[in-house]
Amino acid sequence: MKYELGDKVLIKKHWQRKGATEQLKLQGISNLEKHLMSDDMAGGYVQIDKYKKESIREIGYICGIREFKTSYKLEYIFEEPYVKDGIQQMDYQTEKVYLVATRMNGLRRVSFEDIEYMN
Repeated sequence: MKYELGDKVLIKKHWQRKGATEQLKLQGISNLEKHLMSDDMAGGYVQIDKYKKESIREIGYICGIREFKTSYKLEYIFEEPYVKDGIQQMDYQTEKVYLVATRMNGLRRVSFEDIEYMN
């Protein structure tokens, strides 16, 4: 089902922003550049999830559609022509979502499958 602007909906999950430094600490990485430059990580990468789905049960109104980056991979680049040495973002994943207004001061990013139409 395709929703239109102003449709009243119930949302079951939404995309919640996650901090990169917290994720790196959970992986045991205190210095990202040093970690990526180590011999163990030669040709490897670190994946960072920018957003994760969180359960919620709220009623709101459709107010738009957006596409945003949910996760990305970081790699250390050595001596590539025309590219500066250092940490580079190499790959990312995107998600197309509805923006749902549930409160007067904020919007929720909600995937299509996590929305239920209400009258």
